[in-house]
Amino acid sequence: MTKVSDKVTNTYIEKVHLNGFNTIKNLDVSLQNGLNIIIGKNASGKTNFMTFLNEIFEDLELPVIDFDVNVYLNGRVEYEYRAYSNGQDLQDIGITRIKDLNSLSESVSKTAYYLVNNKMVEPLDVISNEYKVNRVLIKHGVPSEYDLVNHPWNFNVYEGNRYKGMLPLLRKSRETPSFVSDLSLSFFFNSIGLPKDHGLKNIELVKSTIRETGEVFFKSIKEKLKRFTLIQDVRLSENLNLFFDDSNDLLSLNNLFLEFYVNNNWLPFSSLSDGTKRLFYIISECNSLKYKGEIKMKDDVGVNFNIDNRNKIILLEEPELGLHPHQLMNLLQFLKEESLNKQIIITTHSPMVLDVLDKTELDRIIIASYSLEEKRTLMRHLSEEEKEKAQLYMEDDYLSDYWKYSDLEE
Repeated sequence: MTKVSDKVTNTYIEKVHLNGFNTIKNLDVSLQNGLNIIIGKNASGKTNFMTFLNEIFEDLELPVIDFDVNVYLNGRVEYEYRAYSNGQDLQDIGITRIKDLNSLSESVSKTAYYLVNNKMVEPLDVISNEYKVNRVLIKHGVPSEYDLVNHPWNFNVYEGNRYKGMLPLLRKSRETPSFVSDLSLSFFFNSIGLPKDHGLKNIELVKSTIRETGEVFFKSIKEKLKRFTLIQDVRLSENLNLFFDDSNDLLSLNNLFLEFYVNNNWLPFSSLSDGTKRLFYIISECNSLKYKGEIKMKDDVGVNFNIDNRNKIILLEEPELGLHPHQLMNLLQFLKEESLNKQIIITTHSPMVLDVLDKTELDRIIIASYSLEEKRTLMRHLSEEEKEKAQLYMEDDYLSDYWKYSDLEE
């Protein structure tokens, strides 16, 4: 089984202190670089933990007033978030501190908040790009809004102002998958980079540019889909329609969507099985993409663009849902390989997920439980005694058997 490298080249969360969202109160958790697997009964707080962890690196849009958070990245950078109230109105301005533990440099940002029906509606937008954490939350099922994948894209590009038509496509919602955002960005930069002199009027040039962009973009994911799923290839649909309107000086692009080669047939996403859809969603979101290019603007001014999301932190909820056991094992092998260069945090109810670990990796298991007495979520790693029991199970059976036939969650 593939092991996570000891050499750290990626950003990862080493430990967190979370307080102030649903069952997450004064919770301290240590995490490993690479793979982390959180198990626990229903209503133990696993989803609350993943949601809170995702939100603290985004514009904070949780229905909370009082919260405090500390996050350590790679033992190098500490994030600190604070907000306080009297239960109705904020008494203090929220303060965020970002401390680089290597240089001991420190920055403090103050952000005002506004409450509507006791909900904080202004974003906590204080993290500089230098310390930005690129993380992806993969929820149950597949996205309901899955443009380009499950829903065709239709948009206009104006010859006189190419940003006008394309920019709305890039204003993604919080639910827009990372794969769709990156592909949109690729189309955007390559479209505005076409020659200004009748570039958009040349329908064949535009069409070939879009297809070439797709081919370059899909290159990194095709091999993984072929290895771990029934999808043998991916392409942009042959039914792409382009029309240039001279009177309005704009290009209309319609019916841009993906097709998947499965069982010797090109199929739309809607025709795939639920399990194959789920596998594509997870693998495409985890995919490590590095995509560079250069656009020549007027007067030969060059504009470089770079999509580099290799430094992702993946938050994955219940990967087993909707998957056949063999498909699940393929997915776990994929995740184990991806964890060589990124941190992946999984919540699961499936004992089979634990079988991706070997005897030296038992610290990667985190057990979540809910304390009725303390009215909060608790999380812990295996004790030394539990590790010894787990290793005994693994000698003749599977680690999953230890979860199924022991008191591990008690």
